[in-house]
Amino acid sequence: MKFKDYILGVGFDEIKERIEENFELEPEKIDSYTKGFSIAHQIMKAMKPKETDAVIEFDFTILDENEDAEFVEVEPIIVYNNGQTSSFDFIPWEEVLGMEVQDIDDEDFDAADVVFMVMFEMTEYGFSPRQIKNNYMKIFGRLPGEWGNGE
Repeated sequence: MKFKDYILGVGFDEIKERIEENFELEPEKIDSYTKGFSIAHQIMKAMKPKETDAVIEFDFTILDENEDAEFVEVEPIIVYNNGQTSSFDFIPWEEVLGMEVQDIDDEDFDAADVVFMVMFEMTEYGFSPRQIKNNYMKIFGRLPGEWGNGE
């Protein structure tokens, strides 16, 4: 299933629940992430996905393991057909929306978790493509080639 299908299939209330769960130790961030994710979710719902051979996979890393439990970090990554991997930082959203999402082999994760995790990575530098472009310009002084007007 494409990431766009996940975006269309998960309501914002479910995403908001994930925000509250993931930021319960940092409650001061909940309102800003809720507002930002709401904007990003609406933008993504309206966007047309771009066809791509890249897929979204999930990397599971055990960070702490003991007799009682283990803490596992789950990170979505982009995998291209040539085997190269990428983060989501400055990948055009239309491209991400067109990516196939590989199944997560874990019953603890559902569609809302997938949407939250991928959106969290996509919005690291802004909650809209315009914000991301502006922040990229501030950091690097140019736009990345995939976004136009850059190398």
